[in-house]
Amino acid sequence: MRCFIRDFEKMKRALLWLIQSFIYLIPLAVVVAGIYIFVRFMPNYAAFLSISWVIVVSFIYIKYNRWY
Repeated sequence: MRCFIRDFEKMKRALLWLIQSFIYLIPLAVVVAGIYIFVRFMPNYAAFLSISWVIVVSFIYIKYNRWY
């Protein structure tokens, strides 16, 4: 049982390190997914919606990201 707990702690630390290392890619993935949805389902308004989406995601990322 101790071996399982020790391995679980190692796995937990590795997963947290991985998440913290690539956290900055989440807004980029959200922007790309949103633009894909806009282009796929609303092609007439895709440019305006895409620019608006980039601005909204950027604002949320800058406002709620802890840089300090």
